[in-house]
Amino acid sequence: MLSKVSGSIHRRFASRLLSHPDSIGPYLSYTAQKQGRGIAQRAARELSQSSSLAPAHLIALAQFWKSVDAPGQARTCVLRAIELDPQYLPAFELEAFLQRDRGNLHQEIQAIEQCIRLSPDADTLQEWRIRLGEAYLRQSAPDRAWPLLQDFSTLAIGDPRAFHAAFCAVLLGRSLEAEEAYAHAAPVASNSSSPFDIVAAAVFQLDARRDEEVLRLLDGVTGERVHELRYAAMLRLARVEEATAELDLALRAVSPSNWVGPTAALLADLRQDADARERYLAVPPAAETQLTRFRYAALEHDHAGAESGVQALLRRSPRITDIESRMTVQDLDPAIPALLDTLRVRTDPAQRASVLEELALRASSQEFLTATNLELARALASCGEWERAWVAICRAQSQLLPAVSLTTDPGAEVQTDTYTRFSEFCKMLPVVRNHVVYESFHGASVSCNPYAICRDLLESEEHRDLRHIWIVRPDAHLPADLVGHPNVAFIRKGSPAQAQALATAGYLINNSTFEWYFTRRPEQRYLNTWHGIPWKTLGKDNRAEPFAYGNVARNLLQATHIVAPDPHTMRVLTEGMDIDMIVPARLALIGAARNDLSTRTADRIRIRKQLGLLADEPLVLFMPTWKGLMEERSAETDEVLRDAREMSGNGYRVVVRAHHFVRAAFLAETDGGAPDVFFAPEDIETNLLLAAADVLVTDFSSVLFDAAAVGLPVIKLLHDQAAYEHARGLYFSADEVPGESASSAAAAKDLIRDAISDPVGFAKRSLPAVTRFGGRADGHHAERTRRFFFEDATPEHAVELEQHEQLLLSVGGLSPNGITRALRSLLGTLDGSPQTTLLVSPDPLNNATPDTVQDVRQYAKLNLAVGGRAGTRMEREVLRYFSTRNYRRHPLFDSLIASSRRGEARRQFSDVEFGAAVDFDGYDSLRAALIGMGVRSARKRGIILHSEIWKEIITRFPRVQSGLRHLDSFDFAGSVSDGVRQANQESLATNLGVPAALHRTVENTINVPEILAMSHAELDESDRQWYAGPGVHVVLVGRLSPEKNHESLLRALADSRDRLSQRLTLTFLGDGPLRLKIEQLVAELELQDIVRLRGLVANPYSHLRAAGALFLPSLHEGQPLVILEALTTRTPVVASDIPGSRSVLKDGQYGVLVPLSHDGLIEGLERIASGDLVPATAFDPAAFTEESRGMFLDAIGWKPTS
Repeated sequence: MLSKVSGSIHRRFASRLLSHPDSIGPYLSYTAQKQGRGIAQRAARELSQSSSLAPAHLIALAQFWKSVDAPGQARTCVLRAIELDPQYLPAFELEAFLQRDRGNLHQEIQAIEQCIRLSPDADTLQEWRIRLGEAYLRQSAPDRAWPLLQDFSTLAIGDPRAFHAAFCAVLLGRSLEAEEAYAHAAPVASNSSSPFDIVAAAVFQLDARRDEEVLRLLDGVTGERVHELRYAAMLRLARVEEATAELDLALRAVSPSNWVGPTAALLADLRQDADARERYLAVPPAAETQLTRFRYAALEHDHAGAESGVQALLRRSPRITDIESRMTVQDLDPAIPALLDTLRVRTDPAQRASVLEELALRASSQEFLTATNLELARALASCGEWERAWVAICRAQSQLLPAVSLTTDPGAEVQTDTYTRFSEFCKMLPVVRNHVVYESFHGASVSCNPYAICRDLLESEEHRDLRHIWIVRPDAHLPADLVGHPNVAFIRKGSPAQAQALATAGYLINNSTFEWYFTRRPEQRYLNTWHGIPWKTLGKDNRAEPFAYGNVARNLLQATHIVAPDPHTMRVLTEGMDIDMIVPARLALIGAARNDLSTRTADRIRIRKQLGLLADEPLVLFMPTWKGLMEERSAETDEVLRDAREMSGNGYRVVVRAHHFVRAAFLAETDGGAPDVFFAPEDIETNLLLAAADVLVTDFSSVLFDAAAVGLPVIKLLHDQAAYEHARGLYFSADEVPGESASSAAAAKDLIRDAISDPVGFAKRSLPAVTRFGGRADGHHAERTRRFFFEDATPEHAVELEQHEQLLLSVGGLSPNGITRALRSLLGTLDGSPQTTLLVSPDPLNNATPDTVQDVRQYAKLNLAVGGRAGTRMEREVLRYFSTRNYRRHPLFDSLIASSRRGEARRQFSDVEFGAAVDFDGYDSLRAALIGMGVRSARKRGIILHSEIWKEIITRFPRVQSGLRHLDSFDFAGSVSDGVRQANQESLATNLGVPAALHRTVENTINVPEILAMSHAELDESDRQWYAGPGVHVVLVGRLSPEKNHESLLRALADSRDRLSQRLTLTFLGDGPLRLKIEQLVAELELQDIVRLRGLVANPYSHLRAAGALFLPSLHEGQPLVILEALTTRTPVVASDIPGSRSVLKDGQYGVLVPLSHDGLIEGLERIASGDLVPATAFDPAAFTEESRGMFLDAIGWKPTS
């Protein structure tokens, strides 16, 4: 529970937000800490909707979004700040860092240029000039970097920024300047034989990922640190065998023990087990760690069996005599103290093993897990139980598999977290068939359907051998009937024990979701019961948060069994989560097990006594739901208290139970409670409260369905139904769900009296609705669920969904750009044949236009990729390396990337096999590897390249090359035009050795009916007046970014405007990183009278139709969709003569091609001014669309259907 102080702090933060932007960060951090990241994100979204935000507010919000790994949301805030104030330096500073994190080099450079422009002083200017120079170095443009870095002598002696100048000078062959810059950055004493500190220079360049330079610097240099640095650089250059040899040299240095662990780990990863064992044996006793001891024992186990492995570890491990001292606050199971007392008096190994096994089952902290399991292994070894002892040894570890650093300090230990523990447990530990893991409401309570099922199993003679493990938060109330049961254990949520339990339990039961990293193993069974019949919209139907269901859908795909009380709930859990076409679980309609808790007379008597009720005193249970509005939470709390007081009356008692999601926050708002309002004790389960109640009053909570199912009179207090329905959405009207409605507390009070006077008659009025939503509870739903899940009984109401083979398309987002337009067109053209699932991260979806989301929803299912990089420590380390611009292939890295991507596919999709899988944008290496190596596909895997990709790598996205190095994992690499295919064949063969045969042309489709319909839409009045002006109107459609070459076109227009046959006006449709720069250039060239920056428009087609021509002056393109769209609207086209445009225009048959030069652009402008254009009528859009659709279906191996 939050304290009174914390509640007041929370309110103080909330009240200061708009007047003090610096309060936003602390407020959101506090909210995330106390109530969870999800609540904080909701608060941030609500804050961002305020109309009175200044740039400082938006940047504070952006910083928060960046901190919670939501870069799309962060950038939206940054762009809004820039729009409000184009001179606001902090916005461009954050934009530069966001783009660096994203790997978008050219947008990072654009942001840095704006920082230079806005720098308020010389020091800031120098800092950003150096940053720009460093960015040019990453762009492999040292000639552009040198003018920015050459003044290194103005920096203080020892300033590490001079290292950038040194490296740049090396690349340019300026050896003298390079040595001077190194000496400036890393000076040495005057009597030193070296001109600079070579090791310090190598350390910096290694951190900057300049591995070749590290080796150049260290050539001929000796020393332990030198071996370390050479090893790290060689490893990152995929010279793994040389790196291993370098480690051997390090072993002979002054402190060999520092390098035994990394050497042995690398050898073990390379499957050189004999050599690895030899290295581990060389570790001096004083330098041994738990990891080195275990890794040696694991190699012994693999070589000679369990007995050898156990003895190898126990010989080298000190005995733990003070197990109790290893216990921490995380170890919350109430049975632990008594078990420790028992252990103290047990001397027989078998008896000690029995007690230690119970303690190990209940341990949560790593310290206690290690101590109990190691001593368990020792006891089992004394009994000759070698296999069980080895499993206990594995359970004692926090790190199970070898790993070496690739991206940080080469000698550093690769860090362990809950996610890596889980992955390594899955690879090393067996599934325990008689362990059942439960979680309810994210560990907030021991309640609901899982609790009811657990009670049923404990009463079942057939399942007495099961061990029941509950995952709970520290503040969760533990039911007395479970606390005292010898077969029930409790472990802390978020602890190492949770990861171990999720990885090894034979059965798992949840009423919501496990963490994002959870992946069900094939030997495990997972039952998802959900937690009520939805009246409020969920999943994709949720108007307030339509993209917040990613982990719900993912969990339901992991499940082997899903139960729901009625068809509506099952539809929401499948179709509402966009998984109805692929869900692999067995589905059954079985009444909610939790309703069994409300049917027992003994429980009713016990709970009423606990509440202090008189024998015949009616209990009115008031259970308002949480509306989910952070900024209005205090007002919502006040309303609940006011309603409770107003509904109170003589002859009955009103007791309040707040929504489980915000109980602590609710009490904090009231500073611990209200003296005249009764709150239900937290240790009483909700459905047991229903057993004690005589009337339920609620609003939009699903608890009303439970109450009605057990015959309880239900009253719905609906103050603001219309507003709530508008904001959140409801599946049914108030008349369609059980209960009588009241619009005020006074009206509810009248209904309470009616319900108490005639409870049977009152409840009977809800019987039709009860029948619709699953019927009356009979006390046997938990039994039916148990038989379905544990005993493979055929349910009375099994559900079979109609499923179709799915095409999986993976995209990075749905931002308004050419790739998104191509995707929308493809989905519309396919029109459900084949059925399509779209894999996309939810963060970028927040930037999608409503029209785009509507199109995608119409034609495809959305699978929302949630979570981070799960996997073993070494898998994650290789993935970090794989995500850098310096990645190189090696068989070791190949195998780890493939295994991690297979694991990620299982995490995301479980057992689902798709008909075909395509990475549709080709700009994310991890996503490409997921499609190429991970996702199960019955037919073909492909990747679509929308541009001359090597040019994109050089100028914009250097990290993309990592994924392209693994193109051999795909069946095809599709380029969107013949010209682009030829360019990609040549460049990728030259630079990455990709075979030409892998490439094929897969042209983008266009949605002809939509284009034609939208082209006839009415323009805005301002647009109509603009196009009614004199001269010929030229439209440019596309992002305002460097590759579009808009600056060159504007300069060509400025040079030729007085010589053109007639006046030309240019309209730019689009936005992007160069908008400010282009605005400044238009003013500088005095073109304001004939150039209009219209910005991003929802319908560019009506502008195309109004214009005299489209001009596309790009430096490079893939297949310019805008050309196809212009031709479809019969608008003539002029384009620079580049492969993409040349291919689409069929070498000039459909439009004018001009040289990509200043004179060529002037020629294009004159062709438009004089009317010397190629008519667009030769282009047949319908025939083109059919042909391009056929190309795509043929590429993925799908037979077209008529």
